[in-house]
Amino acid sequence: MPCREARVNGYLLPDCARILVLITGNNSCSIALNLDMATWLSSPSGHYGITAFDEPAAPTPPALKLKPLGRKPTRLLASNELALFEIAPAK
Repeated sequence: MPCREARVNGYLLPDCARILVLITGNNSCSIALNLDMATWLSSPSGHYGITAFDEPAAPTPPALKLKPLGRKPTRLLASNELALFEIAPAK
């Protein structure tokens, strides 16, 4: 089910893409990162890693790997939470 209370902005940098998500409502929700990254970032391996940062800016290990057309749901984001996701070519 779509998270209608999520505000999403994306930024493309030379070596990665960054996605900011703000949950503006009273309900927690998860969003699905459904991306065609090959259009924006080249990856020699054909895979991309996602590093998630929480509000205190603590990164999680970039253990998630997406294929160019991969889809990965985020963890449950709390009401009024700001989250940052950095997507970069996997090594």
